[in-house]
Amino acid sequence: AANALDDYEEGTWTPVLVGNNSESGQVYSSQQGTYTKIGRQVNCQFNLNLSTEGSFGANYILLSGFPFTISSSVNTVHLGNLYFVGMAANFISIGLQAFEGNAKAYLWAKTTASASREYVGTSDFDNSTQITGQFTYFI
Repeated sequence: AANALDDYEEGTWTPVLVGNNSESGQVYSSQQGTYTKIGRQVNCQFNLNLSTEGSFGANYILLSGFPFTISSSVNTVHLGNLYFVGMAANFISIGLQAFEGNAKAYLWAKTTASASREYVGTSDFDNSTQITGQFTYFI
């Protein structure tokens, strides 16, 4: 069966930063992604480096290009924390929040130790931003 534990696959994917409405002018000096799929579970690793930030439409930034669509189940909300440098804003952490039923996730963040969730915004990148990470989700 397609989602049995003996369903094993390895491959590559291309990570892309997108706005929740539009994006234009992004140039990457590096975009690398690999994955391992075992049954319904997908483990992804990626690295991307911007050399030109470009512009993003609307309020939210998402990491896109996942190799499979994320399950619509609510148990996939937090996918993992990311490593980041060269941001135009000061963050203490950045993570991925699943966009269920899609092949992308929101970049959520924290600038302080407050109780509220924040998101990476359209002006929070720079021409030298690097984001890398590893995360797991279910299809």
